Amino acid sequence: MVLNNEEEAWLRLETLISQEPQFQPLLQLPSLARDENEVTSGMRDETVQVLRCLKVCFDLPAEVLLLATLSMDRFLTKMRALRRHLAVIGVAALHLAAESLRPSSGCPELSRLAIVSQCGCTAADLARMSGLMQIKLGSTIAATALDFLNAFRSILGLTGPDSSGLEVLAADSACSNFRPCELALVLLFLHIDGCPEKVRDSLAKPIGEIYDVCKVLRIFNYKFSSFNAKILEGWEFVIFWVILRVI
Repeated sequence: MVLNNEEEAWLRLETLISQEPQFQPLLQLPSLARDENEVTSGMRDETVQVLRCLKVCFDLPAEVLLLATLSMDRFLTKMRALRRHLAVIGVAALHLAAESLRPSSGCPELSRLAIVSQCGCTAADLARMSGLMQIKLGSTIAATALDFLNAFRSILGLTGPDSSGLEVLAADSACSNFRPCELALVLLFLHIDGCPEKVRDSLAKPIGEIYDVCKVLRIFNYKFSSFNAKILEGWEFVIFWVILRVI
C-alpha cells in the first residue's frame, strides 16, 4: 500500500512519540555557582550560543545544532561536568551531531573545530570527549523538536514556521526540560497566531487535527498553559488565540 504524505507524517510522528522519553534531559543546573567548578544554567546557555555561531561558520543545518544541544543537555543530566570541561562538551556534541546527520559531507574536522571554536582544547581532546559522550548517550539519533515540527507541518500542510524559533528556545536553559513535541507545538501555534485573519479562518480543519495531535501526545491543558506562559514571558508574546481543550 502506498501512503500519502500526511499518512507518512502520522507514522513518523508515532515513531517520534515512542522514542521521545528515552532522550528527554532533566537538567538541574543552578543559576548561581556554589563553587568555582560548578556549571550554571547561564554557562550552559553561553555554550549553546557558541554552537549557534559555529553552525553559521561551518554552514551546518539547524537539525545539527538542535541535536547537539539535546545531546549536551542529556550528557549534563547524566554527568556532573566541571566548568572547565563545558566548552569541549559542547563542541564535541556539535561534532557528533554533524557526524551522525551528515556522515558523507559537511562534517567539520576536529582540528578546525578546535581552532575556530576557541574552546581551549585540542582535536585529541575533542575526540576523547566525543568517544565518552557516545558511550554515555548511545549511538541512536535522538528525536529533536525540529523532527516533531517537520511532522506537524506535514500533517497540517503548512510551510511554516521555520527552525529559527527552535534555535532561540534551545539557547534558553529554562526550556531544556520541556518535551521536544511541546516546543514544536508552541512554535506552530505562534506561527498560526501571526497569520492574517483570513488565513487563520482557513485553518479550522488543521486546528482540529492539532487537538488530535495533543491527545496523542498527552499534552493536557493545564500543563500546556503553564508551559505556554513561561515561553511567552521570555519572548514577550501575547497569550495564544487558540485555547487547547484536551480531555
